[in-house]
Amino acid sequence: MATNIYAKHYTVESKARKTVKYALISYTSDPNTYSIVNYERLLEVNALNKAWICENDKMYRVSVDKTGNCVEHLEESLSFL
Repeated sequence: MATNIYAKHYTVESKARKTVKYALISYTSDPNTYSIVNYERLLEVNALNKAWICENDKMYRVSVDKTGNCVEHLEESLSFL
């Protein structure tokens, strides 16, 4: 049986998973509005957990209420608010 000498040998190693961090935020202009966003979307998070987020070409001031790696846990904590 002939073998293909030009075939590539692929490794079967699993790629390391990148942990994604999410944030539960509330908008400063409307404190009763909550949203779960990717933490990388937040700009300039300071020590008081205040940040900026850009949505639809507009900048909004937000308050970061909680951060975590799992969206389900953030949704559970949202149900308690």
